[in-house]
Amino acid sequence: EGGVGGAARVAAALASALPEPFSGVGSGVDEAAARAASPVASPDVCFVLFDGTRQPAHAALLAARCPALARAGRERHMLGEADGGSDGSHGAMEIIKLGAGVTRRALRAVLLFAYSGALATGTLFFGDDGDGRDSARSAESRAEVAKLASKCGAYELAHCVRFRRPKPGARVRRLTEALEALAKRETRADVFFHPDGADPPENPLENVFPAHRVVLCARAEYFRAALD
Repeated sequence: EGGVGGAARVAAALASALPEPFSGVGSGVDEAAARAASPVASPDVCFVLFDGTRQPAHAALLAARCPALARAGRERHMLGEADGGSDGSHGAMEIIKLGAGVTRRALRAVLLFAYSGALATGTLFFGDDGDGRDSARSAESRAEVAKLASKCGAYELAHCVRFRRPKPGARVRRLTEALEALAKRETRADVFFHPDGADPPENPLENVFPAHRVVLCARAEYFRAALD
């Protein structure tokens, strides 16, 4: 969709797909909980934080917006291949362990930016000591987010956080551009469409249209029902 209004609708739809975090013990992940963390489309990545937080996400959006985060934590464990914990209907769940320096609130802020181009508001960024200045906690939060954003390659977010006070509801405009580039690269495609009525090709990769489940489901109830 073109224009600011179209981009805003895409951003709002993808923001609704951002999975909710949950807590766990040890290094394992409750795959059923991770799969159910998003009301829009089943996540296929789960970050394990040092404090026990499990934060599911969608690999396609990570690849589009902050690929360094998608590659974080070289030690990866594929549920369903080693544990038999996946039924294979949506592929294996990729588990990425993050170090003690990554906080839950910083990761959530980066993911919110990745999914919707929005900057986190409220207690994360905004505080007031009574004289119009940011509270110490607010400044600390921004520093955490800026550091993680830089490591993830989300440089626009890092710049916003470091050099100008974000306004509630502020948005950047590069989300749809990143999604368009992702579609052209066909990176992390997990849905493939064949033209209606076409005979199945000898090569299954011929004459198909790759797409991304989370984007389709976020934007259309039809796909959410069809791909469930």
